[in-house]
Amino acid sequence: YQRRVRGSWSTTMGLSTVQTVGTAARAIATAASMAAMGGLLARAGLLDKDRKKGLATISAKFTIPCLLFTSILACEQDFSSADCPNIRSYISSGWPIMLLPLANIGFGLSLGYGVNWLTSPPEDFRKAVMAACGFGNSTGLPLTLLAVVHASFPKDQNLGSVDPSIFLSVYLILYPSLQWCVGGMLMGTTATSTQTQLHSPRSKHDPAPDPAPDPSNTITNDDMVELASVEETNTLVVDLPPDPAAEETVEPSPAPWHKQLLAAALQPPVVASLAGFGVALTADTSLDLRSVLVDTRGRDNDAPLEWLFNGMAKMGQAAVPINMLILGASLASFSWRTLKQAPWLTNLGVVAAKMVIMPGFGVATTFLIRSTVTFPPGIAAPFFLVVMIVAATPTANNIAVMAELGGQNKELLATCIFTQYLFAPVLLTVSVAVFVKIAEGM
Repeated sequence: YQRRVRGSWSTTMGLSTVQTVGTAARAIATAASMAAMGGLLARAGLLDKDRKKGLATISAKFTIPCLLFTSILACEQDFSSADCPNIRSYISSGWPIMLLPLANIGFGLSLGYGVNWLTSPPEDFRKAVMAACGFGNSTGLPLTLLAVVHASFPKDQNLGSVDPSIFLSVYLILYPSLQWCVGGMLMGTTATSTQTQLHSPRSKHDPAPDPAPDPSNTITNDDMVELASVEETNTLVVDLPPDPAAEETVEPSPAPWHKQLLAAALQPPVVASLAGFGVALTADTSLDLRSVLVDTRGRDNDAPLEWLFNGMAKMGQAAVPINMLILGASLASFSWRTLKQAPWLTNLGVVAAKMVIMPGFGVATTFLIRSTVTFPPGIAAPFFLVVMIVAATPTANNIAVMAELGGQNKELLATCIFTQYLFAPVLLTVSVAVFVKIAEGM
C-alpha cells in the first residue's frame, strides 16, 4: 500500500520510476529556488560582494562545521528505548569513501585532458579545463541534495533512516587537501605563492598593476564553501595599490611542503568532521563524550551539554540556505557578454565530462564497491547515494582562485562553471533520479 510521507509517496516496495524522478526534481528545484532567492537579493542590492564574503566566511568557518559535527553525533530525541546510530559501524563499513577523492579527481583530470585534446582550447585555459573536470562542488550542493532526498523518505526506509551527510563528512576528510595540493601543482601554485600574491607589499619599482578584474564578469570563490588558502582568504585580491614607502620587496622563502599540506588539510569542515568522529568513537566507553552532548540512553533531551549540541545543530541548519543564497547571488551577477565570447565547444565538452561521464563513473564505482564490501543493514543506501552524488556535481567555484594565481584565464573558467549550471536543472535531475533508484536497491 502507499502512504504520503513528508511530501513524497513511499511504498513498502520503494518508489516507482515516476516517484523517483519526482523526488530528484524536488531536490533540484529546492536548491534552485534558494539560489534564485540569492539572485533576487543580489539584483536588489542586498547581497553585494562584501556581504557575500561575510556569508561565505560564516558558512565555511561556522555553519558547515556545525552541520557536519552534529550530523555525526545526532540521535533523535524521541523518548525511544532503541539504540542510537552506531557510528563505529558506519566508519568501519564506509571507509572506502575516504579514498574515493583519489579516484574521482584522477578520473576527472583524465577527462579534462581528453577535452583539451578534442577541443583545443586557448593555452591559458587548458589547465583550468582539467581542474574544472577534476574538482567538483563537494560540500554546499551535495549537502543540499542529500538533505532534500533524505527528507523525502520515511525513517523506516533506508534512505530515510540514516543521514547521508555522515558519509559526506568522511569524504571531506581527504578531499580538501587533495583539491588544493593536486590543483596547486596542476596550476603551478602553492600555498606560499597564494599568500604572497594576495598579501605581499608592492615595491615602488614594480610595474603598475593591471586593472582589477570586473567582479561582474566572474564567479568568485565567495560562493564556495571550501575556502582553503593558508589565510583562508575568500576573495580574489590579486593586486594591491603601490606603497610609496616600500623601497623593495623581500620574497619570502617557500614554506616546507608538509606545512603547506597541513594548512590545506586542517580547514574547519575537516576539523569538525574529525572531532565528530573522535567523540563518536568514545561511545559506550569509560569516557563516553557522546553521551555528554547527546542523550543516548533515555533519548529525552537531558544530556548535560545537550543544550549546547542543540544550539550547534540549529546553527548547522543555516548552512544549506546560506550556501545557496551565495551561489545564486554570484550567478545573478554573471555577464552574458562574457558568455557569448566563451569557447563553447570546450565548455560543452566539460559539461559532458563533468555532468554525464562523471555520474556514470560514480555509478560504476558504486557497483565495484558493492561487490567487494559488505555493509550492515540500512547503511548501504545512504553510503552509495553519497558516492554517486559527489561524482556528479558541477565544478567547485573556488577553482577560480587557482586559475587566477596560476596564470590561467579566470574569465573563461567562470563561463565554463556557469555553463554547467545552465545544464544542471536537466542533467543533475536525471542523475539524482538514477542515483536514488540505484541506492534504493542496495
